[in-house]
Amino acid sequence: MPWRAKLFQSFGPNGGQFAADPETEAIARQVVAEAKREGASKDDVAKEVVYHAHSVMIMATIALEPYLSIALQRLDDLW
Repeated sequence: MPWRAKLFQSFGPNGGQFAADPETEAIARQVVAEAKREGASKDDVAKEVVYHAHSVMIMATIALEPYLSIALQRLDDLW
């Protein structure tokens, strides 16, 4: 399964945060490793994280900015 297809699994259930627990962090690490192997940049992965966050948080625009801030910081840590 391509890394983009696995990315959603890096988020917890019901709109959970990106790589917020050991299980989702392990999946996120796999996604990052696969993305790097395929030549994707961190920006490529970040765009997918943002896209997923927008699709999950569409009804909660007030909460989107802090949600994205945390998710993108975790991506930086994993990269």
